[in-house]
Amino acid sequence: MRIRYKKWARPELEASKFYIDEPEKMKGKWKTFFKNPNNPLHLELGCGKGQFISNLASENLDKNYIAIDLVDAMLGLAKRNVEQVYTEKNMEPENIVLTRYDIERILQILDKEDKIERIYTCGPKPMMKIVAETAVSNGIDCQVSMEERMGCGVGACVTCTCTLKDGSRKRVCKDGPIFNASEVDFDG
Repeated sequence: MRIRYKKWARPELEASKFYIDEPEKMKGKWKTFFKNPNNPLHLELGCGKGQFISNLASENLDKNYIAIDLVDAMLGLAKRNVEQVYTEKNMEPENIVLTRYDIERILQILDKEDKIERIYTCGPKPMMKIVAETAVSNGIDCQVSMEERMGCGVGACVTCTCTLKDGSRKRVCKDGPIFNASEVDFDG
């Protein structure tokens, strides 16, 4: 997704209590950032404007969340979305952190000690394929949100199908859009 430069994004992120500017320094220590370090740790890779993660995190205070994107403008919007959702619920964002990093190099900021329980991702198929392969090879549950063109939206036209590794095809509009990454054939 293209987004215009937002001159306010970087200063707002740097001033935020829930943004980490140098995620490499957190490798193996992510849980220490959170108020409840014993909560399971979930990641969203390619968080975009943060609508998904802000709602998910605010509804699941028994989990800690790391939201990662590569673009400051996106993370600035994500920060504002997190603040808005938590403010509306009269809560502090104590179970979520935002950071900027290239998800193709995600293992450079994560360690087995971080004990990631689940990864969520949405975006272009090549990116999701990398995320899925990384998750599966490290034994981490990964949920992918498939984005396919939908002709009818009710499953009749089957233009929105995605191929699974067993050779079957699933309709994104009816059977998804969320699928377990270990089941999706990203090359199919």
